[in-house]
Amino acid sequence: MKKLPLLQLWTSDEVSSTHLLNPFELGCVWKLRLQLWEDNCQGLQNKDTFLARICNTTPKKFKSVKKNISYLFREKNNLLFHISDEVKWNEALHKSKVNTDNANIRWSKEETSNNATAIQSHSELELEVKLQPELKSDKDIERLPNDEWNKNILIFKEIKKGLVPPRIKIPKAVQQYNLLLSSGLVNKTPDELRDIYNQQATEINDIKYMPEFSNWLADMGWENSTKFNPVVEYDPPSRFS
Repeated sequence: MKKLPLLQLWTSDEVSSTHLLNPFELGCVWKLRLQLWEDNCQGLQNKDTFLARICNTTPKKFKSVKKNISYLFREKNNLLFHISDEVKWNEALHKSKVNTDNANIRWSKEETSNNATAIQSHSELELEVKLQPELKSDKDIERLPNDEWNKNILIFKEIKKGLVPPRIKIPKAVQQYNLLLSSGLVNKTPDELRDIYNQQATEINDIKYMPEFSNWLADMGWENSTKFNPVVEYDPPSRFS
């Protein structure tokens, strides 16, 4: 099987190098050239019977043609080579190798870059998960002593009275706040968090879009910007003004 799919031709060179050949001779030249290219330019056995079979003619007829086309070929170790195609083959083989090497280098760089990006993204994802502990259900409330737990429940019941809107799951909010506090992710008191929550609620157009307080804590909502774009009412100019 040939290694390269393309035999590059320059028409001016072909015309100038074969203009003295008759059609039958030219046909034999092309039969031999194409067979050489298919065999990776490794050479054809230089025997008239073998070459005549490639040209689909008799050994006698091929022998009469051979002397007229021999200037296009060379012989080495009893093998026949086409002179110009052998040069083209070596050049094309070198170019193909260079392109393959360059492609492998690019692929290796891209793979290294992609792996580095994947590792970095994975690390950032792990860090984000660690930085944002999330309470899955209210059944996880077993970490605080009873006295401390009851004290926190009372505190957040008072917080609920001042929330606008007063949407809060108190046990979940207590647990979430203590998780954040023990992880060092919050340095604000429940009262301060309530005030920030209320401030954000007043600066949006519809409070129904304000998240429930314990979910707001889980998302560390106090770090979000409280600046919202106000809705600007369009007042078209009067046609009579």
